[in-house]
Amino acid sequence: MRRAKKPDRRTIDLIARMVVSGHRGHGPEVDALADLIAGAMQNRLEAVGAEGAQRSKEVRRRKCARRLTCPPELFAVVLNRTTKYLASAARAHEAHGGAHPR
Repeated sequence: MRRAKKPDRRTIDLIARMVVSGHRGHGPEVDALADLIAGAMQNRLEAVGAEGAQRSKEVRRRKCARRLTCPPELFAVVLNRTTKYLASAARAHEAHGGAHPR
């Protein structure tokens, strides 16, 4: 198992947006960290109807042999930032006539 190095503020924001949107392609370490966070937030992503929910399902099905370990403090920072982007996505989804998250 490899250890994730601490990303800067911009990278944390990038990862948070990647989790909510489901987009990847910013390098194997950043993508793996986004997949790790998306797996932890799968229920929340599905509840809001975020695009990232489908991506997290695919990653779980594949059960990648390559694992990434993440320090708890880094995991908490990225998870907190992702929650803020998810709330913003929920408000935008609701404003455009989407289902109301309950």
